[in-house]
Amino acid sequence: MLGVEAPHILAAVKTAHHNAHKEAVFAHTSTLRKRTKTTDASDCTGKPVNAAMRLATGVIDLRGIATVASSTQMLAMALEIIYRSMGFSRAISFLCNADRTQYCAELCFGEDVHEKRARLKFSTAYQPDAFHVALAHDKIIFVENAKAPNFVNKLPQWWKETLPSARSFIILPLTAHHQPVGFIYADWDETLASHHIDSAEIQTLSALRTLVGLAIENTGKKQTSSSVSLQD
Repeated sequence: MLGVEAPHILAAVKTAHHNAHKEAVFAHTSTLRKRTKTTDASDCTGKPVNAAMRLATGVIDLRGIATVASSTQMLAMALEIIYRSMGFSRAISFLCNADRTQYCAELCFGEDVHEKRARLKFSTAYQPDAFHVALAHDKIIFVENAKAPNFVNKLPQWWKETLPSARSFIILPLTAHHQPVGFIYADWDETLASHHIDSAEIQTLSALRTLVGLAIENTGKKQTSSSVSLQD
């Protein structure tokens, strides 16, 4: 009736659908950044007094784009929410490499971290340190004083060499299909006042990492579905 071949109509609909998703993600991202915007890392004074509210609002925004954003976009926005809402000195996302032999830094925030990114990696083979313990047990770990004498032996060498100025840090494991696929790391530098993360903030951070994990799972399902369709 329209005088247009069906494949052309389907292609146009698919393009429009894709563009609508991109516009929705962009709009939500702009709103998120306006809500969580703080000073740059060079002016960072540590944890804001309204950190809990910033964090909770950011998670609401992240949940709002969960159906239209890719796992990469979800992880990037989650990292920025954590970095800006909590006033961290640094925030870094680590993911397993393709052959699952190493955890490697992917995205990062913080003035001194970009040039270190190539050295921010370590083996997936289990070691009795804070990072492997968090990943093995799928538990958020917050270390208030990394300089404590009784904790030094729980810190891996790669951390001591690349992030020695951190006083406090948090590890948020990311899992997909009950398997560790990476984690989010964030810290406060020793030049800042000592800060703590309360139980309510931990619950919000847990909700955030769950959203990112689900996005990674869904990406895997889409790739599997696409592969099956091609084989069929």
